Amino acid sequence: MGEVTVWSPLACLKNPQIDLNVALVILNSPLEEIHDKLKSLWRTARFRICADGGANRLYNVAKSATEKYIPEFIAGDLDSIYKDVLMHFESKGTKVAKFSDQDSTDFEKCLSLIMKHEKITNDQFDVIYVLGAY
Repeated sequence: MGEVTVWSPLACLKNPQIDLNVALVILNSPLEEIHDKLKSLWRTARFRICADGGANRLYNVAKSATEKYIPEFIAGDLDSIYKDVLMHFESKGTKVAKFSDQDSTDFEKCLSLIMKHEKITNDQFDVIYVLGAY
């Protein structure tokens, strides 16, 4: 019989001693009901990216939170993000990656940007968490 591998993708949340290189993707889905999970994932992640609609959701949660939720990137075709939200995050240093192609989802655009980041920095992520996926 072969070797058994046990995967525990939430281990870094349960045990802060586990040092994983984590990326976090936020999609366009309500975050209010999972704010505790968001807070924990946000603190754990070393790279945070929002799909354009996800940035609106993060902004709404951040207005009433003590956490400083500023993603490194917002990615997508930018058809869903509100102008005031875009201006807010840009003023805080968030980079915007606009993709004009309509043949991929904003989620795929976020993953593409993560892969590009890994290639440029020569740094692999151990885990990519996604909030807002169904």
